[in-house]
Amino acid sequence: MTAARGGVLGMSKIFPAQRWAERRHAALLAPAVLALACATAPALHAAPASGRPVQTDQATSATQIAGAQAEQAADLAQARQQADAAFAQAMQALLQQQWLQAELLLERTLMFYPAHAEALLQLALLLAQRDDPDSAMALIQVLLDDPATPAAHRQRLQTLLGNARALSLAAAVQATPTQSPPHTVVSWGLTYSHNPLAATQAKELVLTLPQGNVTVPLQQRSGEGATGQLQLYHRWSGGLELQAATQASSAANARTAGRFTLVGPLGQGARAPLYWSLAAQQTLDGARRHAASLLWQAAGGQRGNFDEQPALYGLGVFDEPQANRRGFTARVQKAWPGAPTAAQQGLAWAEYEHAQGPSPNAVRAGWQGYRQLAPRWLLHASGTAQADSAGYSPLLANNKPRRIFTGSLALERQFASEVLGGQLALSLHWSQRWSNLPLFAWKDYGLGLQWQRQWR
Repeated sequence: MTAARGGVLGMSKIFPAQRWAERRHAALLAPAVLALACATAPALHAAPASGRPVQTDQATSATQIAGAQAEQAADLAQARQQADAAFAQAMQALLQQQWLQAELLLERTLMFYPAHAEALLQLALLLAQRDDPDSAMALIQVLLDDPATPAAHRQRLQTLLGNARALSLAAAVQATPTQSPPHTVVSWGLTYSHNPLAATQAKELVLTLPQGNVTVPLQQRSGEGATGQLQLYHRWSGGLELQAATQASSAANARTAGRFTLVGPLGQGARAPLYWSLAAQQTLDGARRHAASLLWQAAGGQRGNFDEQPALYGLGVFDEPQANRRGFTARVQKAWPGAPTAAQQGLAWAEYEHAQGPSPNAVRAGWQGYRQLAPRWLLHASGTAQADSAGYSPLLANNKPRRIFTGSLALERQFASEVLGGQLALSLHWSQRWSNLPLFAWKDYGLGLQWQRQWR
């Protein structure tokens, strides 16, 4: 669960609206200025230091003017070709909902050809869509003031200008703390997998002793089993969030797992930049962990913008009673560009854990996300890397520090018809962990059925 939702408007202010106006007018005047310069150049060149008039070669002057005009025309044609190519790429990026890439390509179009009316119009539409009404209004006003703007675009621009003004007023109202509506999500899942407890795949263990290595066979084997999960998420209008989940497995030696998390704002309303978090969990193997954290977002974010969310930072303390470990964590996470209706979403994070106990400190980093392959077909992927600061045990590889990478893939098929008012999905998943210490390597794969319903 993400404690703080919102985003930073990643608009690049490279070319303000007034600069576009200057560049556009300069582009329209450039041919006339060049022709005037070429026409006056022979007369200026023909005046010697003595001040006496010199007869110039009219044919040479005409050739110079024609050559300069031809060179200018070739340069303008080449710039227009580059502008058209960039505009085509921008339109493709818009179709793929890559908003930041589309904006950069539109700016590139106008850099090569500032008088590109369609690119200016698309940029104004994009700015308005990305909740930047002030920039959109400035750019629209430039187009309306320009007599070269086609009449067919003027009515559309007037309507767009009114919408942008309404967006600007709404943004000013939303800048003050407001209460978000309550939101509830209930989901359950049933999975049958090859190794639900993530037991090691190693068949033997090599112990490094002073007298020499000793190989010990491992009797524990991973067992197949079914796992059921029930999850509840609720957000109150004041910003308090609750997530509770329980999990049970039919695998041998499995215990009932559970997780309980509370997140709330430290301030008035749901837009407070500081949040607190309390969490408690127990895994299927019986390990417990309790944690408390303080979370905050990078400055500049605005709720409702999904194109570029601000980074979320966290400092916390934890306690693992079974393992006799306790310490603190420092974490940062960042969502990469996407949109509410985009075909992909993702999140990257990094964490440092300083522990007191038998286990060493660790640095972790990872990412997770999904991509829509086709209507109702999703591909989920994640990866996590971990590096310990010291050896895990003198008995394992002569106390070599542990290195771990875990990856997972899941192919999900969502059903079109609702079931009990919710969304039903079927998924195939695969997960595997690699490590320089074979004791920590495992593999799992299986089939799952999920159902989810939400209320607002």
